Amino acid sequence: MVIYQDAGRTRADYYDSESHVIRYTVALAASHDSATFLSDPSTSAPQFRLTYTLKMADQVSLKFEIAPPGKPFATYIEATAHRK
Repeated sequence: MVIYQDAGRTRADYYDSESHVIRYTVALAASHDSATFLSDPSTSAPQFRLTYTLKMADQVSLKFEIAPPGKPFATYIEATAHRK
């Protein structure tokens, strides 16, 4: 994932080994404890939402959601990561 500034907005582009590319707009919480990555909407492809939330200084939660065109978001995966 590459995170960058574009015309005053924080953006991110995700690339994987299967040639998928997801382009996100990034929103940071006012409390600075979470970041939400929302993919660009499309009428022919699903929309994705990826949220990282700081739980402790060494732990974050992750939630990845998918919304088929015209449908609400549904959770695909939830996880927690921590630093050793």
